[in-house]
Amino acid sequence: MKRLNLENVCIESTTDYGRFKAMVGNRGTIDANIKKLVASMSEQHLASIAIVNGDDEIIDGQHRYKACEELGIPFNYIVMPDYGIEEVHTLNSNMKNWSNEDFVRQFSDRYKDGEEIFINYYKLVQFMDNHELKLNSALLLLEGGLKSGSIHLRNGAFTISETREDALENLEELIDLQKTLGSNLTSQAFWQTYIICKKVKGFDSSRFLNKIKRAKSELDEVKDQFGFYVTAFEDAYNYHSSSPLNLAFTAKSIFKQAKKKVATKEEENNDD
Repeated sequence: MKRLNLENVCIESTTDYGRFKAMVGNRGTIDANIKKLVASMSEQHLASIAIVNGDDEIIDGQHRYKACEELGIPFNYIVMPDYGIEEVHTLNSNMKNWSNEDFVRQFSDRYKDGEEIFINYYKLVQFMDNHELKLNSALLLLEGGLKSGSIHLRNGAFTISETREDALENLEELIDLQKTLGSNLTSQAFWQTYIICKKVKGFDSSRFLNKIKRAKSELDEVKDQFGFYVTAFEDAYNYHSSSPLNLAFTAKSIFKQAKKKVATKEEENNDD
């Protein structure tokens, strides 16, 4: 980040709110935060200085900007002509107060602004928004049951491993499962277990969906972890079956290998 030399900077003030705009790639504003600022500034308008660049894009202080606009009071700012998205990141406490979804949406915006390398983030956001999914649920579906860690998501290296068709098929089947078994079985661990089990050779989704109905009461008592769910899934799948499937062992092996790959990616990204 470029050093701020206050000797060369003048604090400016205006009520011409229309001249300013959001920086592409910056996270969006949160209505609740704006309301808190409006309430606070209504009682006591303490001086606070925002930062904008030479294109009147707000680098730091977009919530203050919205609050000032709502209250009709002057917006105080300084101009740092060359500041851009990297400075936005650094000013946000070295990105510590950004959530994973903030990063995902920021990279998606950068794709829309022409940075094609971030196309997977754009596809992730589209998938989330079109199907009203939370980030972790969308990641499980698009990454085959084992979602990326924060480092992988936040450094721009996220990739999609599942086809959109496979992800949608899993989503539809999980929705059917939820309708059958009840809303108490909607956890990340439950979703993860089902998606991993579908990778086991010989696994029949229709057979599983039919058999699992009988096991609803047993599933209600299962500890909310992959290892416990996969054992319960195997018991249900093989109930009164002449062709049992070694589901738990194989799924655990797939899960272990997938976790190892994710850990390797995390280490590589951390080294970078």
